[in-house]
Amino acid sequence: MSSKKEISVLYVEDEDQIRKKYVQYLKRFCTQIYEASDGEEAYTIYKDKRPDIILADINLPKLSGLNLVSKIRENDHNTKAIILTAHSDVEYLLRATNLKLTRYLVKPVSRTDLKDALQTAIDELSNFQVFSKKLTHLRENCHWDP
Repeated sequence: MSSKKEISVLYVEDEDQIRKKYVQYLKRFCTQIYEASDGEEAYTIYKDKRPDIILADINLPKLSGLNLVSKIRENDHNTKAIILTAHSDVEYLLRATNLKLTRYLVKPVSRTDLKDALQTAIDELSNFQVFSKKLTHLRENCHWDP
């Protein structure tokens, strides 16, 4: 990842100093960075801005990182998600596997590991697209099949 990409990232971290430091780092690689300090604020930003990548701490106020991604996954499997955590607990790992994460990074996260995870997410965005097989009911006897 040698130059800025036309990629938007939502970075969610409740510790202000850490968030500000990583936002500055992310600006080196991505054109648009959104930031949030809790899961509910992040979900509001997600609904409004539809970022390409969600980068979220697992322990967030109001809505955990895993619950945030789970809520997003109800209707969106294209947005890439990277979870940052101090937990290497098996329970968290098992729950995270169901969310189709790009990466699960254990803190402290090195800049190299973060950069590699971002590159993986960008590669996935460039090379793959997920389509819903779900029919949308419009009215009686009328459905939309994407």
